[in-house]
Amino acid sequence: MPTQTLKPRRLLELEDPGDKLIVRTRAEAYQRKLNVATVLAAIVLGLMIAYLMAVRSHPGLWVATGVAIVLFALIVLKAYDVRQAMREDVFLLDRNENKILRNGDPIAPVSDIDHILVREVHDRGRPLDEYALVVSLNDTRRITIAEAVGLPDGKEQIEGAARRIAEFAGVPVQEGSRDAEEWWMDR
Repeated sequence: MPTQTLKPRRLLELEDPGDKLIVRTRAEAYQRKLNVATVLAAIVLGLMIAYLMAVRSHPGLWVATGVAIVLFALIVLKAYDVRQAMREDVFLLDRNENKILRNGDPIAPVSDIDHILVREVHDRGRPLDEYALVVSLNDTRRITIAEAVGLPDGKEQIEGAARRIAEFAGVPVQEGSRDAEEWWMDR
């Protein structure tokens, strides 16, 4: 029986129709992670219900019930994080009109772009396999285009998109890092 390899899912789609660059973030890259978290949450919820029913006759199961509750809460929080990463946005960079639009709303002029930033996210110095694609403006504002969280080729996708956006805007790409708790730095 032949082995089937899973094709990597695209985090970003870029289109370049003339003097415009369209960047679409794609939720499908995270669908598998959300499905796994949902199945795990359902299993743990089932165990938690079984423990709650059995605790009447076996009082020692309160510890297992407590562990199941904590585990369920952690899985739900992780699923929430994945769901947040799944939002789809469309960014339009238009050189003719000198505008950057997010989902149709103007957010900055293209001429204000200072550089494109590729951030590696870490937790107290330990890499997390998370990367952010950020447009840095002259007035120190930052626009987060996409974040790759735990994707096998997330870094390559972010770096490739950064090069294309930088080439379009005529600005350099810079690399940086930040702690996971410093999320505000890219907003």
